[in-house]
Amino acid sequence: MLKKMSPDRKAEKKQSSLEQEHKKRNTEERIQDEDDDDEDGRKASVLPRWIKFPISNDEFYPAEFDNVIYDCYNLRVVFDREKTGFEETKDFPIVINSIIAGRYQVVEYLGSAAFSKAIQCYDIHSEQMVCMKIIENNKDYFDQSVDEIKLLRYINANCEDLD
Repeated sequence: MLKKMSPDRKAEKKQSSLEQEHKKRNTEERIQDEDDDDEDGRKASVLPRWIKFPISNDEFYPAEFDNVIYDCYNLRVVFDREKTGFEETKDFPIVINSIIAGRYQVVEYLGSAAFSKAIQCYDIHSEQMVCMKIIENNKDYFDQSVDEIKLLRYINANCEDLD
């Protein structure tokens, strides 16, 4: 005679099975990664094999040199041709209804963080509402924002099937 398994017992058994499968997969990946070592001991990639990389629209990249894979993405930098960067203040004033870069009309100030300000804008060219992030004029903050863009591109490439 078969006994009915309690819901708690079923959940425990399922969790145990998932943990065993996870351990097995990690062991297989570790063994596979060890096999991927080059002659000089460096790994071909530090990321798991299932990671998708954003598509590059460049003819040359991605390119490999000395076991390093280089890639690129287009980063539009919009600037005022009349300014040099040596002005007295490097602050970017947020003025509601002003036009930024001849294209974006400021609708609302959304907030700020450690190194940036977020504003809602109306794109006059595409006739859509957009969110714009304005980074403080500081090299370290700029570098951090470039890393953020790269991370967002990875997330986009790996979560395209999610709603």
